[in-house]
Amino acid sequence: PVAPIYSYATVSASNVVATTCQYEALKYVSFPVQTLGKCAKMIPVMIWGFAINQRRYDAADMLVAAFITAGCTIFALYGDVTNKHVSSGGDTSWYGGVLMLGYLGFDGFTSTFQDKLFKGYHMETYNQ
Repeated sequence: PVAPIYSYATVSASNVVATTCQYEALKYVSFPVQTLGKCAKMIPVMIWGFAINQRRYDAADMLVAAFITAGCTIFALYGDVTNKHVSSGGDTSWYGGVLMLGYLGFDGFTSTFQDKLFKGYHMETYNQ
């Protein structure tokens, strides 16, 4: 069976929002902060995987995600991650953090929903 058009529209819209949040966040956070923030991507992917695909994760998977996220968070908090090109002091703003959360949430949704489409409709890259 072929996936309905609204499924493609959902993936497309979430991908556009995620990309917009990601690039817009660069105006408010430094590139190292954004890169380190991507380390937390596993958590929204796991949450969406549970919510959309009823995927179960064992304790080891959750611990790995938590430790990687915690390690990157500690580095972001205590490492040198300032943006030398931002005139307002170079520190991360709360708005940039919100944009990063939007990016992580929508990007996690996009990959999880695509996974559901590929499995549910037996799609390949050639017949989308």
